[in-house]
Amino acid sequence: MILTFHSLDSDSNKVIFKSEYEIIDGKYIFDDKSAKNTKIIMKINDDNTIIFKRIGDINMEMLLDVNNNTLCKYKNEMGLEFELIISTNSVKITGKKVEIDYDSKIYDMISNHKIWILFN
Repeated sequence: MILTFHSLDSDSNKVIFKSEYEIIDGKYIFDDKSAKNTKIIMKINDDNTIIFKRIGDINMEMLLDVNNNTLCKYKNEMGLEFELIISTNSVKITGKKVEIDYDSKIYDMISNHKIWILFN
């Protein structure tokens, strides 16, 4: 099974890739082709919150919840570590498409991120 991943941030950084995916225990698992040696694990919960996790050279876990701000911890293979506050603006799950819009805040810097995942 193949998915198409698109992301765009407020600095106009764009990522688009296709990846094979598998579903294990309700989690979508696929290679993050924007980062070496990194996988994405995404779980869509019954309440439309999404756990979005990266594992490998980049490690991070976000809970995307439109009702609550959440804490995200980021760490990469070079030892860079920081925490972000995630404010989820919207999560739309329709058919074979997931759309996510969220803001991340680190210190006083806020950036917007949009993710679209289409399951082919």
